[in-house]
Amino acid sequence: MILFVTGVSGFVGKNFLNFLKKEKENFEILALVHQRDIPLEWPIVEKIKGDIRDIDSLEKAFSKRKIDGFCIWQQLLSQRI
Repeated sequence: MILFVTGVSGFVGKNFLNFLKKEKENFEILALVHQRDIPLEWPIVEKIKGDIRDIDSLEKAFSKRKIDGFCIWQQLLSQRI
């Protein structure tokens, strides 16, 4: 099963990956990250550099493989101008 996951470098996202490690099903993770050099302790993660707010990033990520499910573990910060 291939899961598209965002926010894997944050607290909730990292704990979610740890939870998946304990499951018996084999998961492959397609992770949307801001920087590719983020260390992730998961052997089957493919990192795609992008931003959840950028539609081109999402189209690139979804075109790489067939996605079975997705999880968004990311806080979107708004900025007042």
